[in-house]
Amino acid sequence: MRKTIIIFIITTFFLSGFTSVSATNNSNEGFSEPSYYDPVRVDLETKPRNILLNGTYSTTQNNSLELSGSYDVKHSNGDVSLIKNGKEVISGEVITLLPVQYDFDHTTSMNNNDYLGHITLTSSTVINELPLEHYLYGVVPREIGESSPKETLKAQAVAARTYAVTNIDRDISNTVKDQVYGGYNANHNHSIEAINETKGEIIIDEQGKPISTFYSSSNGGHTMTNKNIWGSSSFDYLTFKEDPY
Repeated sequence: MRKTIIIFIITTFFLSGFTSVSATNNSNEGFSEPSYYDPVRVDLETKPRNILLNGTYSTTQNNSLELSGSYDVKHSNGDVSLIKNGKEVISGEVITLLPVQYDFDHTTSMNNNDYLGHITLTSSTVINELPLEHYLYGVVPREIGESSPKETLKAQAVAARTYAVTNIDRDISNTVKDQVYGGYNANHNHSIEAINETKGEIIIDEQGKPISTFYSSSNGGHTMTNKNIWGSSSFDYLTFKEDPY
């Protein structure tokens, strides 16, 4: 059900006069960071008890400090601390971990997931900041499944990318409140390939603005207008219609 729903949604957008466009002409071959959007900030909505730094990291609070390996995370009186072998290494209201080199070998592991990019720890949550395309590596396989057909994965990638672009100015939840995100997993090669093949493509309206790509795993046989759900102004591309899929 999830596979066909996404194909239907994307097809509906295109048949309604919307266009998938590339947001950049950069080749970005190899690993280089995409630069056509601001980085995505993802609220991981967790308070980990320990983290594992794969590779060497520094911090914005002390850029001469080099961190790697396993650390216990302690939360106390509004502060967060990293503890190694029973000794406090760094503490403060905010700790931002930066890989000394941005590549696939530098990840932060927590709660059985690996995360690329920057990690900001506070007493209440964790924020993961990373390039948009690499954010999608953690969204597409979890929203629609790594085993989905190639074109379905590509459709999901375009929808998820467009959603992220329209919400780039705030912290995005890693749950169904926004888009399910679980970090980087190199074994999700089918999803990664689909994302790379649609790199930079978003869905725009006739004025050239990204549309609101709401999607779901099921809809009971009918789509619904955004006005009926949220009471907001209607979008002409989010209409009430039967969904035979």
